[in-house]
Amino acid sequence: FKISTGHGPVFLAPLSYFSYQDNRYSGSEAAQKYWSYLYTDRGLYLPTDTIQIWGIVRPRTGKNIPSKATLYLFRSDYYFSEGRTSQDGILSREVDISDIGTFMSSMELTNFSPGSYYIQLKAENEAVIEKYFEVRQYTKPAYKVDITPDKEVMFEWEKLNMNIQASFFEGSPVPGLELEYMYFTTWDSRKQGKIICDDNGNASLEIIPETYTNSWHPLYFNFSVNNAKAEEEDIYAHSSAIVFPRDTMIELNFFATKDKISNGNIGNTQALDGQIAHLEINTNLVDLDKLKQPDFWYKWYNPDSYRGNTIDIPLRIRVYEQRWGQEETGQYYDFINKKVQKTYRYYEIKTLIKEDNVRTNQGKYSYTFPTEENKNYIVEVEGTDTRGYYILETAYLNKYPYPDNSNIDSYTITTEDDIYSFRPGDIVNINVKKNGLEFPLTSNNRFLYMILKNGILSYTIESDPDYSFKFTEEYIPNIYVKALYFDGKNILNVQSRPIFYDYKEKDLLIDIKTDKQEYKPQDTVEIEIEVRDVNGNPCSAEVNLSVVDEAFFAIQDQQVDTLASLYKYSFTSGILSEYLSYNPLDINIGSPEYGGEGGDQSIRQLFKDNAYFDTIITDKNGKGKTSFKVPDNLTSWRITYQAVTDDLKAGSGKINIPVKLP
Repeated sequence: FKISTGHGPVFLAPLSYFSYQDNRYSGSEAAQKYWSYLYTDRGLYLPTDTIQIWGIVRPRTGKNIPSKATLYLFRSDYYFSEGRTSQDGILSREVDISDIGTFMSSMELTNFSPGSYYIQLKAENEAVIEKYFEVRQYTKPAYKVDITPDKEVMFEWEKLNMNIQASFFEGSPVPGLELEYMYFTTWDSRKQGKIICDDNGNASLEIIPETYTNSWHPLYFNFSVNNAKAEEEDIYAHSSAIVFPRDTMIELNFFATKDKISNGNIGNTQALDGQIAHLEINTNLVDLDKLKQPDFWYKWYNPDSYRGNTIDIPLRIRVYEQRWGQEETGQYYDFINKKVQKTYRYYEIKTLIKEDNVRTNQGKYSYTFPTEENKNYIVEVEGTDTRGYYILETAYLNKYPYPDNSNIDSYTITTEDDIYSFRPGDIVNINVKKNGLEFPLTSNNRFLYMILKNGILSYTIESDPDYSFKFTEEYIPNIYVKALYFDGKNILNVQSRPIFYDYKEKDLLIDIKTDKQEYKPQDTVEIEIEVRDVNGNPCSAEVNLSVVDEAFFAIQDQQVDTLASLYKYSFTSGILSEYLSYNPLDINIGSPEYGGEGGDQSIRQLFKDNAYFDTIITDKNGKGKTSFKVPDNLTSWRITYQAVTDDLKAGSGKINIPVKLP
């Protein structure tokens, strides 16, 4: 195809197109026409349960909101044809759509067979969204076990206290409960035992994690407990921590030129000046304080998140040539080729070719060693941390020629400060990088930048690897930025980058207040609701409340984020296929009501998994009220609340109310 801006250079590129069966999930194209959300009160049901449903469907463009839609229930097991042969499914329900696009309904199951099912919403005869769930018999656990570690990040020589609390769901303790525990970092380090809770349902265990490793890299520490004696349902609880075996980091990076860096394991000629390999060694302290943040679980695997001050330490470096030997182990008869074939065992052979003792200076040391073609090398660096604990770090240099992509230059798009979510009016600053580093500037550089959303929205040709554009309403909920690079001779592909809408400005703050802190069976719960936006302004909104036994969620938990679900990206780039005329070549759980407190001799008969499901419209001041009666379960009821406004602000959350006998 040909692209011309009317002035400046003309861009020419060949285009290839082929057709194939679209295997995207059912309704994905319609999902790009509608804002949609589908919620069920649970993800697991008994064969005779009732499914409670709430959702949102409204056109993304200026079309009118449909007044009706239809819910269909299908069986999804591949070996069942039930529901697949009919577009109407096993069950169907027509639903009324409100002025803001919301709907509520229910479906009664009548002795459904165990298996996987899904509910599909169709609007104007188009499948928009689906929600999967499971049907089977289950027994809710009688109690729960909570584990609280006193540390989440630690060194292996520190003590870790695991505090255990066994309680019924309405809050009373489970005295004398015997539990089995197991913990480990690596499977070889696992330990097992038993522990008994006291009269208050409490137990604690002091642990010094053992890693059995010579590495400094952090390990995931697992701790789990389960009921030791046979019961109707197994009850499990799990906790974890991040354990550092050493307090000093030794990092190895092969390098040759500024635009080629690889960590630890590299390929072919990537780290060479001629036949000389270059290895950069960095030594730093581990700074646990940098990791002690609420989001550390998303960062602990990244050394930048805990790399502390530099430290100078002595090191021993050994360089080995690596090759593989073979030993004949037997033979077998090949019936296809009708001849006897030999079998072999392959083993590693390491030959020491260089050894040095060095010391880092300001936390760095640059090391070189000679190499030969068609040979692989292993570099082992030994040192100790501040406590004298041995550290062994290993890097590999693979020069044996075999076809792979390890040496093909990669071109990627990054954004300023690695931020990929924006609001309308924000300036998006992108940068094309070569092999992860700043792009080398030449007079021949040309870049074709495209903004994509189900096809090309706009494009431009620039000579700079930096490009900026304004994020607009049209780009909600997502776009893709794509680039092609012309180096003066060849057109090179640049990986596309998704850019998302920062929907946090649409968040609703929902305050739910109950008239009491705890209740008795058959009590009426009075609820006051207040909805505000992120600026504190009151909002008239539709609020859905779902009240489910917390014991059920011990079997299958539920995570609800209405805002994220509503604005999750639904659009593709629109690229059907890509073709470049030039391709770079590589040169080488009983029910909770069984527990609880005595004192009430009345007979409790009404036990449910779901106590309430309804919607409330808040007034112009953002306020609303409702009430419901709790069943006879002695438990904690989880109130899941969600809200949406006419301008598609949304929010969600949960609170719990205990129900117990006096």
